[in-house]
Amino acid sequence: EGAWERMMERDETIRKVLDTALSRWPGDLSPGALGKLHLFIDEQLRWNKVIHIFGKNDTERTLADQIGDSLAMLRFARELLSGEKGPGVFAGPVIDIGTGFGFPGFVWKIVDDGLPVTLVERKEKAATFLERLAFALKLDGLEIVRRDAEKDEIQGLYRVVTSKAAGRLGKMLPIAAKLLEPGGLYITVKEMDWRWELEKEEAPEMKCLKEETIEGNRGALVAFRI
Repeated sequence: EGAWERMMERDETIRKVLDTALSRWPGDLSPGALGKLHLFIDEQLRWNKVIHIFGKNDTERTLADQIGDSLAMLRFARELLSGEKGPGVFAGPVIDIGTGFGFPGFVWKIVDDGLPVTLVERKEKAATFLERLAFALKLDGLEIVRRDAEKDEIQGLYRVVTSKAAGRLGKMLPIAAKLLEPGGLYITVKEMDWRWELEKEEAPEMKCLKEETIEGNRGALVAFRI
């Protein structure tokens, strides 16, 4: 198989991942955002061959789900904070705790390049990946912080704190409470019966504002407010 065939096969794989992910996004993305998502997917697949971000089985579906869930989280945040900067848009800033390889925060930044986003990630390989990709995509207003949010103090107040697979609510809610500005939201993805996470753990007085089932009953979008 020649280089041209491999390139065409890779482009077809990227298109399939992108189409599956975008099925959970209302409306169209700008050509610039689509191009950046294309490169984001390409880099995720390339790095996965070396450090196994998603494992070896059903990589394309897993990546599509990660991006699709990130897009669903952004749509959820926009609906809850609509009207701040026009229909369906909010002004931020946003901080993503334990972003890993960019979910959801890096995807949010690609879709809304005017949104100030901070990504917090303690693992060296993931942080390095994010820094290189941010440079390649020329993303302004994106900060990558190499820290452990559970152990290290993070400065600043944010309109939205978000996380995806970063820890149980008993751990994440106190972190979010310290970082949220008045009226801000903590938005996360949880398994369908997520409330058990709060039963035996102390958490600040944050109320569940809204929850919404993810397509296919794979989990729930959940928003908290102090």
